Amino acid sequence: MLLRSESDSRYLKSPNLAELEKHAEASHPILKSSQLQLDAARKQLKLSQMAYLPDFQVVASTNQINGPLTGNAPIQGYQLELDLIVPLFFFMKERYGVEQAARNQSAYEMNDASLRQQVVLGVGSAYASYEQARNQVLFLKDRQVPEGQAAYKVALNAYANSFAFIMSNF
Repeated sequence: MLLRSESDSRYLKSPNLAELEKHAEASHPILKSSQLQLDAARKQLKLSQMAYLPDFQVVASTNQINGPLTGNAPIQGYQLELDLIVPLFFFMKERYGVEQAARNQSAYEMNDASLRQQVVLGVGSAYASYEQARNQVLFLKDRQVPEGQAAYKVALNAYANSFAFIMSNF
Protein backbone atom coordinates (compact mmCIF):
# COMPACT_ATOMS: atom_id res chain seq x y z
CA MET A 1 0.00 0.00 0.00
CA LEU A 2 1.26 3.42 -0.91
CA LEU A 3 1.51 5.91 1.92
CA ARG A 4 0.89 9.47 0.85
CA SER A 5 2.30 12.37 2.73
CA GLU A 6 0.27 15.46 3.44
CA SER A 7 2.73 17.55 1.47
CA ASP A 8 2.19 15.45 -1.65
CA SER A 9 -0.32 17.67 -3.47
CA ARG A 10 -0.39 15.72 -6.72
CA TYR A 11 -3.06 13.44 -5.29
CA LEU A 12 -5.35 16.37 -4.65
CA LYS A 13 -4.83 17.97 -8.06
CA SER A 14 -7.93 17.85 -10.25
CA PRO A 15 -7.69 16.58 -13.83
CA ASN A 16 -9.11 18.79 -16.52
CA LEU A 17 -12.70 17.88 -17.46
CA ALA A 18 -12.28 18.93 -21.09
CA GLU A 19 -9.24 16.66 -21.46
CA LEU A 20 -11.13 13.76 -19.87
CA GLU A 21 -14.06 14.23 -22.25
CA LYS A 22 -11.74 14.46 -25.25
CA HIS A 23 -9.91 11.30 -24.19
CA ALA A 24 -13.19 9.43 -23.65
CA GLU A 25 -14.49 10.45 -27.08
CA ALA A 26 -11.24 9.28 -28.69
CA SER A 27 -10.82 5.97 -26.91
CA HIS A 28 -14.22 4.71 -25.76
CA PRO A 29 -14.95 1.35 -27.45
CA ILE A 30 -18.66 2.04 -27.91
CA LEU A 31 -17.86 5.26 -29.76
CA LYS A 32 -15.29 3.50 -31.94
CA SER A 33 -17.87 0.85 -32.80
CA SER A 34 -20.46 3.51 -33.55
CA GLN A 35 -18.03 5.34 -35.82
CA LEU A 36 -17.32 2.14 -37.75
CA GLN A 37 -21.05 1.51 -38.15
CA LEU A 38 -21.50 5.06 -39.40
CA ASP A 39 -18.69 4.62 -41.93
CA ALA A 40 -20.28 1.35 -43.11
CA ALA A 41 -23.64 3.11 -43.52
CA ARG A 42 -22.01 5.85 -45.62
CA LYS A 43 -20.34 3.26 -47.84
CA GLN A 44 -23.60 1.36 -48.15
CA LEU A 45 -25.31 4.55 -49.32
CA LYS A 46 -22.64 5.10 -51.97
CA LEU A 47 -22.94 1.50 -53.15
CA SER A 48 -26.72 1.68 -53.34
CA GLN A 49 -26.47 4.91 -55.32
CA MET A 50 -24.10 3.15 -57.72
CA ALA A 51 -26.58 0.25 -58.06
CA TYR A 52 -29.23 2.79 -59.08
CA LEU A 53 -27.24 3.57 -62.23
CA PRO A 54 -27.24 1.28 -65.28
CA ASP A 55 -24.34 -1.16 -65.63
CA PHE A 56 -22.07 -1.39 -68.65
CA GLN A 57 -20.23 -4.55 -69.45
CA VAL A 58 -17.58 -5.27 -72.07
CA VAL A 59 -16.86 -8.90 -72.99
CA ALA A 60 -14.09 -9.99 -75.33
CA SER A 61 -13.78 -13.63 -76.32
CA THR A 62 -12.11 -15.87 -78.81
CA ASN A 63 -13.06 -19.28 -80.06
CA GLN A 64 -11.56 -21.89 -82.32
CA ILE A 65 -13.71 -24.13 -84.42
CA ASN A 66 -12.33 -27.57 -85.30
CA GLY A 67 -15.23 -29.25 -86.95
CA PRO A 68 -15.43 -32.07 -89.50
CA LEU A 69 -16.11 -29.64 -92.34
CA THR A 70 -13.12 -27.36 -91.66
CA GLY A 71 -10.46 -29.87 -92.53
CA ASN A 72 -7.15 -29.50 -90.77
CA ALA A 73 -7.17 -25.68 -90.59
CA PRO A 74 -9.11 -24.44 -87.56
CA ILE A 75 -11.23 -21.34 -87.95
CA GLN A 76 -10.34 -18.63 -85.45
CA GLY A 77 -13.17 -16.42 -84.27
CA TYR A 78 -13.11 -13.25 -82.19
CA GLN A 79 -16.01 -11.58 -80.51
CA LEU A 80 -16.43 -8.24 -78.74
CA GLU A 81 -19.63 -7.53 -76.88
CA LEU A 82 -20.87 -4.37 -75.21
CA ASP A 83 -23.80 -4.81 -72.83
CA LEU A 84 -26.01 -2.26 -71.17
CA ILE A 85 -27.83 -3.65 -68.12
CA VAL A 86 -30.85 -1.62 -67.10
CA PRO A 87 -32.67 -2.60 -63.91
CA LEU A 88 -36.28 -3.58 -64.39
CA PHE A 89 -39.36 -2.14 -62.78
CA PHE A 90 -38.21 1.38 -63.61
CA PHE A 91 -35.47 1.34 -60.98
CA MET A 92 -37.97 0.83 -58.11
CA LYS A 93 -35.87 -1.68 -56.20
CA GLU A 94 -32.72 0.41 -56.52
CA ARG A 95 -34.54 3.61 -55.59
CA TYR A 96 -35.89 1.96 -52.46
CA GLY A 97 -32.42 0.62 -51.70
CA VAL A 98 -30.98 4.13 -51.90
CA GLU A 99 -33.73 5.48 -49.68
CA GLN A 100 -33.21 2.69 -47.15
CA ALA A 101 -29.45 3.28 -47.10
CA ALA A 102 -29.99 7.03 -46.59
CA ARG A 103 -32.36 6.35 -43.68
CA ASN A 104 -29.91 3.87 -42.17
CA GLN A 105 -27.14 6.43 -42.42
CA SER A 106 -29.23 9.10 -40.67
CA ALA A 107 -30.19 6.57 -37.97
CA TYR A 108 -26.53 5.72 -37.38
CA GLU A 109 -25.63 9.42 -37.27
CA MET A 110 -28.28 10.03 -34.61
CA ASN A 111 -27.16 6.94 -32.69
CA ASP A 112 -23.55 8.14 -32.81
CA ALA A 113 -24.55 11.58 -31.51
CA SER A 114 -26.59 9.97 -28.72
CA LEU A 115 -23.71 7.69 -27.70
CA ARG A 116 -21.30 10.63 -27.67
CA GLN A 117 -23.66 12.57 -25.40
CA GLN A 118 -23.99 9.56 -23.08
CA VAL A 119 -20.22 9.16 -22.82
CA VAL A 120 -19.72 12.88 -22.15
CA LEU A 121 -22.49 12.78 -19.55
CA GLY A 122 -20.89 9.74 -17.89
CA VAL A 123 -17.52 11.47 -17.78
CA GLY A 124 -19.12 14.62 -16.36
CA SER A 125 -20.96 12.61 -13.72
CA ALA A 126 -17.81 10.74 -12.73
CA TYR A 127 -15.90 14.02 -12.61
CA ALA A 128 -18.56 15.60 -10.38
CA SER A 129 -18.34 12.59 -8.02
CA TYR A 130 -14.57 12.94 -8.00
CA GLU A 131 -14.76 16.65 -7.22
CA GLN A 132 -17.27 16.02 -4.44
CA ALA A 133 -15.03 13.36 -2.87
CA ARG A 134 -11.98 15.60 -3.26
CA ASN A 135 -13.78 18.53 -1.59
CA GLN A 136 -14.92 16.26 1.21
CA VAL A 137 -11.33 15.09 1.77
CA LEU A 138 -10.12 18.67 1.83
CA PHE A 139 -12.90 19.61 4.27
CA LEU A 140 -11.98 16.72 6.56
CA LYS A 141 -8.30 17.56 6.31
CA ASP A 142 -8.71 21.30 6.86
CA ARG A 143 -11.56 21.42 9.43
CA GLN A 144 -12.41 18.10 10.98
CA VAL A 145 -8.90 16.78 11.66
CA PRO A 146 -7.78 19.90 13.57
CA GLU A 147 -11.06 19.88 15.56
CA GLY A 148 -10.58 16.21 16.36
CA GLN A 149 -7.00 16.81 17.45
CA ALA A 150 -8.10 19.69 19.66
CA ALA A 151 -10.88 17.56 21.18
CA TYR A 152 -8.39 14.76 21.75
CA LYS A 153 -6.02 17.14 23.54
CA VAL A 154 -8.86 18.49 25.69
CA ALA A 155 -10.03 14.97 26.57
CA LEU A 156 -6.49 13.84 27.32
CA ASN A 157 -5.93 16.92 29.48
CA ALA A 158 -9.23 16.30 31.31
CA TYR A 159 -8.29 12.66 31.84
CA ALA A 160 -4.88 13.67 33.17
CA ASN A 161 -6.44 16.24 35.49
CA SER A 162 -9.05 13.81 36.80
CA PHE A 163 -6.39 11.13 37.24
CA ALA A 164 -4.23 13.60 39.14
CA PHE A 165 -7.26 14.57 41.28
CA ILE A 166 -8.01 10.92 42.05
CA MET A 167 -4.40 10.25 42.93
CA SER A 168 -4.19 13.26 45.15
CA ASN A 169 -7.21 12.08 47.15
CA PHE A 170 -5.79 8.63 47.62
